[in-house]
Amino acid sequence: MKLAIISEICGNLVALQAFLADIARRKVDHTLCLGNIIGFGPRPFDCMRIVLEHKFFLTLGSIEHLVSQSVLCGPLDFTDDEWRMLTHLQGVFSEKHKETLSRLPRTRKVFLTHAEDQALLMSHTSIGDWSAGRTADSTLQVQTELGLLAKEYFQQRINILCLGNNSYPIFMSSRGQHVERNCDRFGQTFHLKQDNCYLVNPGSIGRAPESSQLAKNELTYAVIEADGKNVTLVYYRAKYDVCLHVQEMREKQFPQSYIDRFLK
Repeated sequence: MKLAIISEICGNLVALQAFLADIARRKVDHTLCLGNIIGFGPRPFDCMRIVLEHKFFLTLGSIEHLVSQSVLCGPLDFTDDEWRMLTHLQGVFSEKHKETLSRLPRTRKVFLTHAEDQALLMSHTSIGDWSAGRTADSTLQVQTELGLLAKEYFQQRINILCLGNNSYPIFMSSRGQHVERNCDRFGQTFHLKQDNCYLVNPGSIGRAPESSQLAKNELTYAVIEADGKNVTLVYYRAKYDVCLHVQEMREKQFPQSYIDRFLK
């Protein structure tokens, strides 16, 4: 069984289609999406339709959560452009769409072995306080999440925490070194043992990478392979036509600040 782990599609249909082509080549069985399917991109409805049609395993993202609320209330550090985009999304999504988004679970458990003695937990953001919207993108924050995983979930045979809400991949073992941004470790196989705890952040499909080690036209994801006994993890990156994505944003009169994220 091969499971692709993704996050941050962010309404970027061009990147999502490139990802689907890449995992077809790798013969992935299922995709686990850690939220922010819609985000601040030009094709939110198409992206939502595709993930539902392909029966992705889904968890609630911060953007889905905000858009599905009856009253828009979110982090104070959003920019004016982000608030305008959220308001726009909330206005164009029907009540039926919002209800679909609101029903997405905040966490989801997936067994990886026949004996059900090893499982992963999907979550968009911190398992300590989902509503805080924290991104585990520093060694201290990752260690905090690993501590929570060991304390709250390890007895439930969950030893792998998959978190989203980030633009570059991160991997850390409770007994290993933090692989900062992980950009030099693509294609390397990590063996995930039952007596260790792990944090896996796949990076981003459709959000512009905030890392000098990744090009603006690159998406990243992880693949967990389980043969019933052993579990391995590999990070991958793939290219997509970012110029087409930028063109779609310009056609829909997106703020220049959004477009610049994919150009600079």
